[in-house]
Amino acid sequence: MIRFILYMAALLSSLGMICEGLLAQVEGQSYNDALYFIDYQDVTVCKGSGEAAQAVDFNSTTCRQVFGGEINPQNRRIWVQTTINIPREFLDRVEPIGLFFSGKASGRFYIEDQLVGQSGRPSSTPQGEVPGKIDAVFYLKNEWLKAGKNRLIMDLSAHATLLELKRPLQFIAIGSLRDPSDFLLRRHLAALLPLGVLLVGVLFFGLITATEKGVPKSIFIPLVALFALGHLVAEVSRGILNYDWIYHDLRLILVQLFGFAAAFSLISYVIKEYWPARIKLFSLVSFFILLVPIGFVPGFDNKSFMVFVTACGLGVLFCMPVVRQHASARIMAGGLCLFAVAVLGMPYKILDIYYFYLVSALILILFVLETKKIQRLKRQIQEDKQRAVDLQQALEEEREQQAPAHIQIPQEGKVVIIQVSHINHCKAASDYTEIYRSGAPTVLASKSISGLHEELGSLFIRVHRSWIVNRHAIDKLIRDPSGSGVLTLKDKTKVPVSRRIMPNVRKELIKD
Repeated sequence: MIRFILYMAALLSSLGMICEGLLAQVEGQSYNDALYFIDYQDVTVCKGSGEAAQAVDFNSTTCRQVFGGEINPQNRRIWVQTTINIPREFLDRVEPIGLFFSGKASGRFYIEDQLVGQSGRPSSTPQGEVPGKIDAVFYLKNEWLKAGKNRLIMDLSAHATLLELKRPLQFIAIGSLRDPSDFLLRRHLAALLPLGVLLVGVLFFGLITATEKGVPKSIFIPLVALFALGHLVAEVSRGILNYDWIYHDLRLILVQLFGFAAAFSLISYVIKEYWPARIKLFSLVSFFILLVPIGFVPGFDNKSFMVFVTACGLGVLFCMPVVRQHASARIMAGGLCLFAVAVLGMPYKILDIYYFYLVSALILILFVLETKKIQRLKRQIQEDKQRAVDLQQALEEEREQQAPAHIQIPQEGKVVIIQVSHINHCKAASDYTEIYRSGAPTVLASKSISGLHEELGSLFIRVHRSWIVNRHAIDKLIRDPSGSGVLTLKDKTKVPVSRRIMPNVRKELIKD
C-alpha cells in the first residue's frame, strides 16, 4: 500500500510539472502573447436604449460604477464604459492589433466614439437581438489607439439565456490580432493526453465486453471513462467550434451532466464491487449527496470538480470497512484519497487542465483493478470447470468399479461366464437377449433387456427399447432429421437410437 501511494504521488507530481510547463508556454509573457485588459476598477454601466455611443450619457444618475467582473448583460441591454491602458512600445510594433471579446453577449464596440466592430446585434428586446460568437476579435487601426488610457464603450445584450451566470463575460482585452480560438486551443493542447487515455479506455473495455464471454464485468468503469470523455470534449468544444453564445448555456449543462454522470458511475462501481447486497440503498444515498455540490458550489467548472471529489470521498468511506477482506479496496481508497487531495490542493489557474490528467490516472487504476479481477475470475472459472471434469471422471471411475466384472448366463445345463468389458452391445429378442462380444460368439441369455441392463450397471447406455450399448464401444452418433439416429460402434456395428431416448443418449455421450 505504501509503495502504491509513493508511485501515485510520483505520477501526480510528474503530471503537475507537465501541466505547469505547458501552462507557462501557453501564458508566456512575451509581446507576441501580451494582452491588455480593461481596467476592472474603472467600469461604468448604464441601462441601454440608444443606438450610438455618442447618445449615451455615462454621467447620468441611471449609470453606476461596478467592478469589471460584475458586468452583466443577461436578460437586459446595457452600455458599458471602461478603459484599457496600452504602452507605447506595443503600438510601435508592426503587427496588426485586435480587440478580443469573450462572453455571453451580443455587442457593438467603440474605441472613443469610433465603431470598431459588432458581434451579433444587441437589442433592448429578445426579438431584435441576434446572437454573436462566444469568442470574437475585431481589427483595430493604429490611428484609433493612443499610448496610455483608451476609452472602450460597449453596447451589450443577452436576452436568449437559459442560465443566469455570475460572470457571463470571460475577458475583454487588446492584443496582437489572431483567431480568438487560439487562446483556448493552445491551452487545451495539454488535454490531448487524457483525451487519448479516456478514448482508449472506452474502446478497451468495449472490446473486453464483446470478447470475454461468461466472465462477470463491471459496466461502471467504461461508463466512468465514457462520461469523463464527454466532460472533456464538452470542455474543449468552445475552442474547437467557436459557437454562437446562445449555445454556451447548453455546453455548461453538458459539462455538468457529464461530470455528475462520471462521478455517480465511479461511486456505483465502488458500491457494486464491495457492497453488492446494498447497492440500491447506497447508490440512492450517494446520488443525493452528489447533488449537494451542484446546489452550493459556485461556478460550473467548480461544481464538476467538487462533485467528483465528493464521489471520491464517498468511495473512501465505502472502501475503509472492507480493506481487510479486499486487497483491491486498499488500492482503491489510496487512489481516491490522492485524487481528492490533488484536486483540492491544485491552483485554480491550471485545474481545468490538471483535473483531466488526474481523472485519467484514476481511471487507469480502475482499469488495472478490473483487468486483474477479470483475469482472476477467468482462472477461477477454468479451475471450476477442471474440478467439474475431475469430479465427473471420478464418478465414472467409481461407477465402473461398482459394475460387475463378470456375469453368469445359464445355458443348457451349464453356466457361461462373460467378462462385462468384452460386451459391445445387447439386443432384445422376444423374452431373451442377445449378447454381442468382441471376438467371441453371440450368447443368448434368458433374461429381458431391462433385467440385463440393471445387472450390467451404468457402464451400458439404453439407446432403444431393444438395445443397450457399452459406452466404451461407441465411436460416433449420427442424428437423423426425424429426431432418431444411429450409433456406430468401434467394430462398425450400426445400432439404432430411438427419438424418445436420443436426448438422454446425447447427454450421456457429452459426459463421456
